[in-house]
Formats: sequence, C-alpha cells, structure tokens
Amino acid sequence: MSGETMSGETRADRAWRIVSTQIREGNPANVAAKLALLREDERRLVGGRLPDLFKEMRGERWNIWGADAARANALKVAGAGCLGGAAAVATWLCRSDLRTFSFHASAAPVVDLIAEVVADRPAAWRAEVARRMAARLPLNDNDRGVAWRITERLARDSGEPPPLDDGFVAGWIRWTFPGEIDPGDPFFRALLPGLFEMDAAGRLLDPGGWSVDGWVHSLVRMAAAGQVDRSLLLDGCVRRLLRGGAVQDLRWYGVLHDALEPTVAESTARLRDYLRLLPAAPARVAELALEQVRRVDEAGALEEAAFTEAAEALLFRPEKKLVRAALTWLDRTARPRDRVDAALTALTVAFGQEALDLQERAARIAARHAGRAGDEAREAVRQAAGALHGQARDLLAAAVGPVEPPDPQPSVPIPLAPPAPAPRPLPPPIGSLADLEEAARTGLRGDANMADGERFLAGVVALAYRDPEGARTTLRRVAYGVAPWLEFHYNIRTGHPVTWISSAIRPLVPPRHKVRGHRASGASIDRWPAANRVLLRRALETAEAIGRVPLLLATPTETSGHIDPEVLVERLERLEKENLEPGPVDLDQALLRLPRRIDADVVSRARRLTSPAGRAAASRMAGGLPDPSVTCTVHHAPDRAVYFESAQSSTTDFLLSTVSAPDAEGPVARLLLRHSPQEAVDSVYDVALLSWWPSLLPSHREVVAAHLLTYLVLMTESREGQGEVLLALAEADGPAGAATASALALGLSMLPKERVGAVDALLALCGRRRLPAAAMGEAIGTLAGLGHIKLKRVTDSLAEAAQAGARQDVFAVLTAALPGLLPPPGRRAPVALPDLIALATQTAETIGARADIPGLAEVAARGGSSRLVREAARLHRLLTTS
Repeated sequence: MSGETMSGETRADRAWRIVSTQIREGNPANVAAKLALLREDERRLVGGRLPDLFKEMRGERWNIWGADAARANALKVAGAGCLGGAAAVATWLCRSDLRTFSFHASAAPVVDLIAEVVADRPAAWRAEVARRMAARLPLNDNDRGVAWRITERLARDSGEPPPLDDGFVAGWIRWTFPGEIDPGDPFFRALLPGLFEMDAAGRLLDPGGWSVDGWVHSLVRMAAAGQVDRSLLLDGCVRRLLRGGAVQDLRWYGVLHDALEPTVAESTARLRDYLRLLPAAPARVAELALEQVRRVDEAGALEEAAFTEAAEALLFRPEKKLVRAALTWLDRTARPRDRVDAALTALTVAFGQEALDLQERAARIAARHAGRAGDEAREAVRQAAGALHGQARDLLAAAVGPVEPPDPQPSVPIPLAPPAPAPRPLPPPIGSLADLEEAARTGLRGDANMADGERFLAGVVALAYRDPEGARTTLRRVAYGVAPWLEFHYNIRTGHPVTWISSAIRPLVPPRHKVRGHRASGASIDRWPAANRVLLRRALETAEAIGRVPLLLATPTETSGHIDPEVLVERLERLEKENLEPGPVDLDQALLRLPRRIDADVVSRARRLTSPAGRAAASRMAGGLPDPSVTCTVHHAPDRAVYFESAQSSTTDFLLSTVSAPDAEGPVARLLLRHSPQEAVDSVYDVALLSWWPSLLPSHREVVAAHLLTYLVLMTESREGQGEVLLALAEADGPAGAATASALALGLSMLPKERVGAVDALLALCGRRRLPAAAMGEAIGTLAGLGHIKLKRVTDSLAEAAQAGARQDVFAVLTAALPGLLPPPGRRAPVALPDLIALATQTAETIGARADIPGLAEVAARGGSSRLVREAARLHRLLTTS
C-alpha cells in the first residue's frame, strides 16, 4: 500500500498532479519545494511526463513574452530537478521555446532555484551540464543572460574550472560588472585570456567610441597594482589588433593599449608587431602603431630598415591623415637622424598618391632635402617624379634635374562611358505546391524581394484557383510554423514585406485564436507613404480574389516591374473567356506597369477585347500615359522625427518634391501620380518596402524618385537597402530630372554598402545616356548647403564612377556642382570641397576638357595658401590653358 494513497491514487501520480499543477500556475518556487519531497523514482516519472505537458501547454496558447514566462521558468526548474542525464538537462534548459527575457534581478530567483534542485547531484554531473550548456550559448545572448547565469552558477557550484566556449565568454563579458571583479577569482583568471582570443569579444566590450570604459579602467587599475600581468594585457591587445577586423571589433583593444601607456622599452619589444600593423590595419589602429614607432624613433632605437618599412607602408595608404603624418615625420627627422637618402627613397611612394595636394607636398619635401642626398637617391626621385602632375613635376625638376613627363598616349584606350547594363532575369512562375511551400517560407521569414513577393502572390492565386485544398493545406503547414503569430487574430498592418504577404493569404491561413483587446500598433494607414498604401490595397484585394480568379493581371514579367504588353493581353483574354473581371487595383497597377513603347500588333489585338478591363487596357496601350509634372524645391518643414509620431517642435529645410497629374484616374494612379510637400511632411517614416517602390511605376522613374526623396534624405546614415532602390530606379524607364538627380546625389553620400548601389545606378544611367548630369550637380550644391550630404563621400563615389568609365558624365556633374559650392569671400568652404575640385582637375586632365566654371577664377585669384585656393587655381589653369 506504500505506493498508493487512501484514494487509490499512486504516490507517483499524486506527485505528478501536484508538480504539474504548480507548473501550470507558473510558480517555480513551489515546484522546487515539491521536488525536494519526492523520491528518485517519482522525480523520474515527472521528468518523463514533462515533454508531453509542455506540448499540451503550447497547444493551448503560449506567449513567452507574457504570463507564460513564469510557466517557462517553472518548467525549467522541474526539468533540472527531474530529468536524468546531464545532456537531457542541458538540452531542456537551453530550449528556445523555454527562453525567457528576464533582466538580472528577476532572473536571479530562477537561477537559485535550479541550483537548489540539483544540489544533491554529483559535482562532476553539474560540471557536465554547465559544459554542455556553455557549448549551446549563442553570442547574441537573446535571453537577457538567464541561460548564461544558470551555466555560470552550475559551473561555480561544481568547483570545476569555467567553460571557455565563446558563448560563455561572451556572457561573462556582457553580464559581469568589471568594478566588482575579484582579481584572485579563479574564474576571472581563467576567462581573462578570452577577452583577447575570442574574435567577437571586441564588439561586446566596445563602449562606442575611443573612450575608457569600466573594463578598461578595472584592468588598468589591476595592472598598476600588480594583480594582472601588464605583458598579458599588452600582448593580448597587439595580437588581437594584428588579427584584424572591423573598427568596432578592434577599437576597445586600442583604448586599453593606450590606457596602459606602454613604456619605450615595452614599445621597442613589440616594434615588429607595430610595423606589421601599418600597411593594412584600420586607420585608427595604424595611427596607434605609428605613435609607438615614432616613440621608438625618438629614443634613437629605430634602425633605418625599420624606418623605411614604416614610411613606405604609410605613404602607400589611401587615408590622407596618415599620409600627411608620415610626410611630416619624414620631413622633420630626415636630417636630425641622418637618413636623407632613406627619406627621399621612401617619398617616391607618395608620388603615386591620387590626391594632387599630397603629390605636391611630397615633391616639396623631396626638393627641400635633395641637396643633401646622394646621387643614387636623387636619381631614384628623378625617375619616380614622372608620375607627378605638371606643377609638382616642375618643382622637383629644379632640384634633381630634368624629369620625363608621362606618356600622353596611354597604351590602353580609356573608356569615356560604361556600357548599358543587361536586363536581369526574373524567377520562373510557381508551378507546384512544392514551389509554393518554398516561396512561402522565404516570404514569411521576411527574405522576399519585389520579384519574390510578386511571384508568390501570383502563385497563390493560380494554385488556389486550380487546387484550393492543396494550397490551403500547404500554406497553413508553413505559416503556422514559420510565422506563429498568424495563429492569432489581430491587425498586423505595418509596412513590411511579411505584412504584405500575410495580408494577402489570410483567407487560406485564418487565425486559430483571438487576442482580446489587441489593436494595431503604428500610425493610421492614411499617414503611410502613398506607395505603401498601394501595396497594402493590392494585398487586400488579392486576398478577396483568392479562389475567384485564376490569375493576377499586375504580376511583372521583368525585374524592373514592367509587364510585357502581349502577356497582359493574354491574361485579359483568359479572364474574358471565363467571364471574370479583375480587381480595380490589380487592373490599374497592371496598366501602370506597361512599357512606354508597345508594338502596333499588340495594340490591335488589345482592341479586340470587349470587357471593361480590356477596353481600358486597349485605350492605355494606344494613347499611353502622359508624364506628370515633377518639381523639387526647398521647404521649411518640421523635424523628421515627426515621422515616428514623436512631439518635435524644431524645423529644418528639406528638398521636397511635387508631382502633378490632374487627370490621373484609377485607385493606384490617384495615389502615385499626385504628391505634395505637405503629404511628405505628414507621412510616417516607413521604409521596409522601399525597394519595391520602383516596380510600381517602372515607366516613370522621376515620379518614383519624387516619392523616394522624402525618405532618402533621412537614410544617409542607415543601411536599409537604399543602394538597391536606386539601382532599380536607374533600371526603370522614363524621364530623369531633378528628383532622380537629387535621389542619386543623396545615394552617393550614404554609408559604403549603400554607396555601391548608388554608384552602380549612376553608371547604369550613364550607360543608357539618361544621367541628368546638370540637375545632379545642382542637387549636390543644394543638398550640401542644407547639410544633408557629405561632400567627401560624394567625391569618393564620383571618383569611383570616373574610374569605371563615366569620366565625361562625372565631369559634367562636377562643373554643374561647383558654382553652387564655391564660397563667396568671407564664408567658409564646405568640408572636402578641395577634394571635389581636385577630382574635377584629374577628370578634366584625362578627357582633355576645357570649360568656364562660374566663380572658379575668383576663388583661384584669392591670396593665401589654403588648399581651396591652390586646388581652384590648378583647375582654372588646366581648363583655360590651350
């Protein structure tokens, strides 16, 4: 009778009933208390039933962000105390669906409870659980440190050394307060090397700038007190810098290195490593290395071979700041260190710099020291000077003898314009349920681009018409797994590709549960950008069309968004044959995707259509769509933070657009072919679908650019696919005017990844002879004056385009930009304007251009030695000398 209670319930069943009740009620403390009273066999029974209980609880409803977090913690405690093997416990505690998001204060009780329920397990078993959990910990720590704290507690309680897996070290960095570290703690001693050995550690430690943080302060304090070996820290920093990486990965090590203030002896001992950093390390790291090399030099311990290696490495780098620093170092130390020959030989590397001011400075330094140089060094300088531009070459010729100019006829012809880009292929249509399943996974994960999304919607409509049950079963199987939030009934209308796709398939993937009181977040749809409203209306209309029509008219046939007119006629003929009408949004979108030139035979075939939709298509194919009027003007508008619906009272000047097409008809045309600055100001910042916008009006790129302009001005410091958008804009058709030019100018000032797409867009327009060069130059002047672009980035982008072959177009852009950028007397020039002028000089010299740029002669005639005046004078001489 010992195994049964008075009611006939077995003791084990009673234990399960009590524990499972506490789990369902979300009381982990009570679970731990009940487990303490159970025998081993009862614990095993509870452990065996836990997976089924969790599966049942998840089937009811599982919201780990809300009340179910407490039930998840109760399940963790129960699993830790009742599952048998270390592997099973580690797997259970690391389950993603049991992950909670508690901060330290609320996580601590759960950690204590888990430690309590496993306290009677052997130390080796607890250490094994900790090791297995550490191997599963992700670097991104997406549970606010809960899993790491459990792992750390189990490892400490076991008395074993800590795990050294990257995930565990990352958690230690993230969740340890460095000011509270005990230097004698064995865990600290074991984990400290991981700060320098794990590649991801630097980004975790980085406080966001070259500033001392808590970790640096604590380590420097310990080193000063002799509690941590300075050599371990210095060597660790240098080794990590040598491994390389992004600035964010290395910055913290530079901060710690400088905070340790290496002595000359320490720097000398590491000289070879500092020299290895000079050629290719990020600029700030190279500056750090140069500083240490110069300290060794000042102490008289730098050999000539090391000096030459350092100087040549620095003078070959593209960063002007580093090149200038190297030139200054060479100039000041050539005579005092008795190494004039070595300095002049190294200077020849700088003759190959693209920046004309750096060439001139190197030439002046070489000329200044040439009189004390040996014949061999002077000859090396004379031979290398042929790479210099005219004025610098003449300067050196007076010091070292006649210099041969470069060959005026290059052996390889220089392209003056890039070729037009080839069309990009479109993915094939979805033809089976297997294809539909794969496309649904892509779309619901948020990985779909415009072509993927359009292909998916067309496939859903076609398969739901042909095989409704198969389409329904396939989509539900995928959707509830990939996007579990679709199980709930609430409004998910936000401007994101997943929303667009999920809104369209709602009839096939209905909600299973209803969440009471839930309202859609975000702004009213009426405040969405017009293009996003078009996309949503189309998705909702598609949902209504599922099962009613066999196809969508507006599915593109080209990556630009265009529809082959003949294909559109075939689609309309099929609808007429089945006595069906398309939705108004679908029809209007299809008509706006027609190309500007349509074969006469296709127009004749369209005229034989008899339905209202067919007649509308025939009329559009025959008469076309007039180009709307698009203008760009500067407006004094509220700060763009209003897009986030925050209360901002400041105002800023913005370049905004107006689109006017009074006769525009149709639900899509009325939204897209009319646009005002006030609409831009009132709209909500929502750019997740921005890359889809060019496909809505592929024959009217200037109108799309007008809509984009409002948002691109806010995106110069973000990475949201703007480059891809601009490339799509360039591959579209139609006039390219002030809006397109302004969008491109903004693109050339974006972050590097996005600038690649912007430069490709510029080259694509050059290849098609559609670049609005004059308007683009004017836009650069306007946007720079408003502070919306950085001229250094624009200059670099234009230089890249020129190198790719667009020299004529780039020079046209520059000559149009300079009049608006050259400052009147007494006003500061925009930052990097001398670089822009230098690019104009290099480009003009290559193509043999001559021009009269308003305002250039006046700037060139000003006195002084500023770089602006020197560059202006150089360009003016080139453009006006026959």
